[in-house]
Amino acid sequence: MAPTDKKLNRIETSMNKIGMGNRELLMVLVLRAITNGYQTAKEIFEEVMPHYPGRSRSMAFLYETLKELEKELLITSSKDGRTSLYSVTEAGIESFWSQHEEMCQAVYQISSYLHAKLSHDPAPAIQITKEQEKFFNRFINVRELVSTIFLGELSRRKRLTGKQLMEIIHDDYSWYCSKGYLYVILHSLMGAGLVEGEWDHPIKRNVLTYQITALGIEIYPGELQKTIDKLRETSQFMKSLSLYLKTERHEDKGKPE
Repeated sequence: MAPTDKKLNRIETSMNKIGMGNRELLMVLVLRAITNGYQTAKEIFEEVMPHYPGRSRSMAFLYETLKELEKELLITSSKDGRTSLYSVTEAGIESFWSQHEEMCQAVYQISSYLHAKLSHDPAPAIQITKEQEKFFNRFINVRELVSTIFLGELSRRKRLTGKQLMEIIHDDYSWYCSKGYLYVILHSLMGAGLVEGEWDHPIKRNVLTYQITALGIEIYPGELQKTIDKLRETSQFMKSLSLYLKTERHEDKGKPE
């Protein structure tokens, strides 16, 4: 097996672990095959499917992907008799690689930063754009990540208001979930018995202060380690995928002999 094939297998394994969509993976594999000289649907199918982990492996599913790539102007087709021949478009392929490289870099940067923060390692502040946040949210479970951060902060600071937790998320972790969703997560932690709240006044109820429960303290170390492991795995995967895409861009075109 060639070194690039070994690297591809490692990428596919990691992709399954972190949950990247099979649609994105199939598009990458199809474009890779066409770039390397596989032109007919049958050739592309035979080249791609041994590497594809998804359940749908039919020619019909491949044709749907080819149509989508052609609609997005990433590939073009021509006829050789009754057979369709596919090729990449220069502008389209550059746009595709650029998009995925940007995605890889954003997810790598954010996951590395949060991994360092949760591991209490030095972590220079970063600025996260809405687009980068969107990329990153596709690869992680937002509820699990924010829940872990909340439990950690409550275990160290004992009592915090919802407003204080929001400020910590935004200021210390550069995280920009909506206020409403963050309160949904807090309420779910209360429902699970991991966090409890106490009103400042039994009747007026102006401010609700949260604290971690004994159960929350008990399960927090395990949840923290799972979150750290997932962030490290995501960071390593995105670094590998970024290098893979760059390598593919510079490989010689033409079907391997």
